[in-house]
Amino acid sequence: MGLPYLVRGNVFAVPVLRHHLTFAVQVRRAFQQLEPEQQDVIAVTLPESVRGPTLDAIAKLPRVSLVISSLGRAEHREVFAVTPADGIVEAIRSAQELRVPLRFVDQEVAPGHLADHFCLGDEDWPDDALALEHGAEHHLNRIAERLTHPPSRFEPVDSWRELYIAAQLQSLVGRYQRVLFVANATHVQPVLELLGHPVPLVEAEGSPLSMPQYQVRQPSLPALLGYLDSIPRLVEAYERQRTLRKAHEFDKRRMLLEILHDLSEASRDLQISIRHYQAFVQVLTRLLEDEMRISPEFDTVIRACAGCFPPVFRERSFRHLLGYFDQVRTHRIGRVHGTREAVYSTTMAPPRTGEGVFVARNCIQFDQVYELVGPPEGGLPKGAIGVPTQAPDLPPGVVIELEAPPGSSVPPRLSKDWESSVWPPATVFVAEMRRKAIGLARRRSDTGAKSIEFHGSMLEGMDFRRTLRSYANLQPRLYVKQRLPVRTSSFDQHEPVMWLFDGYEMVRSPMAWQPDTADADGPSYLSWYWWGSPEDLLLAEWHVMRGEAPVELTDRSGAPFEIYRQQLYGRVTFTCAGVTAKMFREMSNGFQARAPRVAEVEDFEQVASELSDRYRMEFTSSRWWEAMLAWAVTHAEYAVVLVAPQHTVVPDGIARHAAAEGKSIVRISPARFTPEELRRLRMSAGVSHRYEQVFGDGDINDPEYLRFLVDQFGDAMKSYW
Repeated sequence: MGLPYLVRGNVFAVPVLRHHLTFAVQVRRAFQQLEPEQQDVIAVTLPESVRGPTLDAIAKLPRVSLVISSLGRAEHREVFAVTPADGIVEAIRSAQELRVPLRFVDQEVAPGHLADHFCLGDEDWPDDALALEHGAEHHLNRIAERLTHPPSRFEPVDSWRELYIAAQLQSLVGRYQRVLFVANATHVQPVLELLGHPVPLVEAEGSPLSMPQYQVRQPSLPALLGYLDSIPRLVEAYERQRTLRKAHEFDKRRMLLEILHDLSEASRDLQISIRHYQAFVQVLTRLLEDEMRISPEFDTVIRACAGCFPPVFRERSFRHLLGYFDQVRTHRIGRVHGTREAVYSTTMAPPRTGEGVFVARNCIQFDQVYELVGPPEGGLPKGAIGVPTQAPDLPPGVVIELEAPPGSSVPPRLSKDWESSVWPPATVFVAEMRRKAIGLARRRSDTGAKSIEFHGSMLEGMDFRRTLRSYANLQPRLYVKQRLPVRTSSFDQHEPVMWLFDGYEMVRSPMAWQPDTADADGPSYLSWYWWGSPEDLLLAEWHVMRGEAPVELTDRSGAPFEIYRQQLYGRVTFTCAGVTAKMFREMSNGFQARAPRVAEVEDFEQVASELSDRYRMEFTSSRWWEAMLAWAVTHAEYAVVLVAPQHTVVPDGIARHAAAEGKSIVRISPARFTPEELRRLRMSAGVSHRYEQVFGDGDINDPEYLRFLVDQFGDAMKSYW
């Protein structure tokens, strides 16, 4: 590993490419090796007038800011981006932390002089990681030819600046023991050559330019993504490692693997295995070898993910890697019509207002592989005037213009009170399991069966009699039983479906749920979900659960919310999800009459007393499942579907009462459901938030409101549901 700097006498020069994360690491390594002290000085290629605004912007890190310079009423504005990924910014931060003298040695330049400086892309630009692997001088020699002509050089401004910088450095060389010079790679060799000769101090008595005016602003989204290296999440990881004083050890490839490993561990809903991750590491290594690179680019990572992980995790990786603290968040919004390419919505806080033409002194070499999609009218949110639409020191990017989306409903307002909502995808999942259980019940088997020859499946078990008979006839074969299904028609999608899970009988005397006094980690509770209108709360589900301590998070807007999960021991659902209050009002009078109300189950002792009178048997909270089953029979039209362990016994009193009313209790084995389905059925999830609940069309489960919940909390909930 070579030195992170070039040495000329007592000048130690660190060539950097602006806003490339690799060179922020390179600067940290130079500080780590040189250990500068009070008798040393740090010199950076920024004009002295920008010192104050730059230090103000650095104080806001890790939030990225733009320092925008203007002269009088001129329309041109020069942009200085302050980001953790920048080597010069890192030099300033490190000098501040070590209390080492700091000098800004670049020339004041009127922004109008940079108006003809255009940046172009270079697809063959060498990998930045070579600077860390082989040293600063090796990397500078590799790119030396590219630095001698446009767009890297902009004459005559660059030569004028280099004369001024060399004169400033010569004045520092004799006054300080060592000079750590951090500059854009374009200027390092010319300045070092000038140091070998006396250079007059240009305009030492003051610049004829009037003092520039500076403003510190938040960048627009396209500019922000341009200043966060090729993978914004790596810049966040660097900033976190910097707080641990390990920035000089930062390795982009190793950190990327750690980020995706942590993401796969957090994606419990996808069941990513270690083999997925190992395959990804191998594929990524092979792709990097083919591209002759050390550090991965964004598109290389996504291609490796596509070949090794499920599609859902690939999309999750895409969104995660494009995020940056709370300043940038990416959400999937659909696909490009007629293709399989996903489209994502990337959001940030809106910039301030202003106006101008934006320029920069040096060009950055980035090849962004993601395209920014914007509306046809300008591509910026309302009020985003006065910040560059793209980074002026980046090559122009590709912007896909889409038709303006249809107007969306106004999101709910924030409230002082906490609201609790069942997680809508969990409700949809339970509805799918209801349909599956009812479908199985419709094809319930009678006692008839036939014997068939064994062909790999034991079906309903071995037919010993026919198997022994075949041996007696000297034609030995193995036979199994296959039950004959009988289709029944006495079911609709609104019959009660009851699940009992392993260990349910160990829960005795659950208490009624009281949100204000209940302990999340305390005993078990009887609770319920509802639907319908606020004036007529209908019982959607009645269950016995034990809560877990809530998890405190922030949503996509930065507002706090809590995720709560509950372990269920038994649940009975009374209607199919998706039925709105309006649909209920249009249903038959019979269904409206038998649909249970929430008020009927709020007092379990009252429920048990009424059921005891009706069924002529005793119901108690110690055997709550029997009361739930009897309650389900009471509100069934034709049948109750019971999914319960094999040892569960239906009391004779309930079975006789159901038969007397022409109803049946259809048993379904839990084995007909997958382990993952049973795991999710045993869990209930929801969110507590401070958004006002909306009752559109008098519906407590307003579809627009449910869509808002999924959109607002979806990213956080994916790790918990």
